[in-house]
Amino acid sequence: MANYKTIDEILDSKTWIDYFSNREIAPLLGDTLFPLKYTPTMKFEYLKGSKKRAVTAHFHAFNTESEIASRKGAEKEAFEVALIKRKIGLDEELLKKLSQPRSKEEFNGNIMELFDDVEILREGVRARVEASRFEALQTGIININENGMKVKIDYGMPSAHRAEIGLDWTKPDADILGDLKLWSKTIYKDSGKKPTKGITSEEIISCFPLNKDIRKAMYGVNADQIPTDMEISAFFKKMGLPTFITYDEMYQEELKDGKLVDKRYFDENRVVIFADAQLGDTMWTETPEHNIIAKDPSIKKEDMGNILIMSWLESRDPVGWWTKAVTCALPSFPMVDQVFSAKVF
Repeated sequence: MANYKTIDEILDSKTWIDYFSNREIAPLLGDTLFPLKYTPTMKFEYLKGSKKRAVTAHFHAFNTESEIASRKGAEKEAFEVALIKRKIGLDEELLKKLSQPRSKEEFNGNIMELFDDVEILREGVRARVEASRFEALQTGIININENGMKVKIDYGMPSAHRAEIGLDWTKPDADILGDLKLWSKTIYKDSGKKPTKGITSEEIISCFPLNKDIRKAMYGVNADQIPTDMEISAFFKKMGLPTFITYDEMYQEELKDGKLVDKRYFDENRVVIFADAQLGDTMWTETPEHNIIAKDPSIKKEDMGNILIMSWLESRDPVGWWTKAVTCALPSFPMVDQVFSAKVF
């Protein structure tokens, strides 16, 4: 911080681009399931169901034309990335303190506060992207009704791949093994892929060691023994069932009245199983702000990243300095037919 001499050197877009391009950002779970992928346009297309069972080729005599493959079983889906943004302002009092600091310590303290604000802004944009990924994963749909944008994005999750009523895995006599076998069979029958992975909450994982059928299947007459999570995972794998990880991370949403509400990315009462480690991509493209900043010859396009931080002066009454985080992003979900989602209590 000591290298920054004036407020103008701090509060500009290049500062934020340099800062975040040199930082290691801890990945979210959704970054693995739906990794970032650049698209040069707002619209993108993909083939849903393009990785089902192999369709056999046939023998040919020499000097004959190859038979032409069709794309049956693969549906083309087209979507458009969505704009996500949030901003925060410096009021006149803090702006004056930064412009005319009484001491180096005061200046650095205010700058640290500003960097904290920008970190929160950027994480807020990442949180909205992550929430959309897991809404799609759990329901096959993203419903958006925010800031003038009202749209329902339906990825086409088969109704036979969802269970929303009638289950309670918190009961010791719940048929957890039977449910997982049935859902795995359904996915394999419909997609040709066997589910090997699952996501749930710590609340659900804690039910596994207490389940009578799981303990009986593992230990027989010694069913009173309580298995560990590691032993249960090994047993599930041996049985050809998905092994689970938990996702209990949370974020906050600010309501219109300023109240902060805690929310989960992944519902506490849900189980999702799937075949592939990567279910799709998080498609992103440049925002209008990217295109404006790109005109600055001192800024490299490749350093701007998918989430852009930019700052500007509001010179009218009241005077203030605004900083904004913005991206254009939306998950693709070509493997939606390889997923089963269930509400289990």
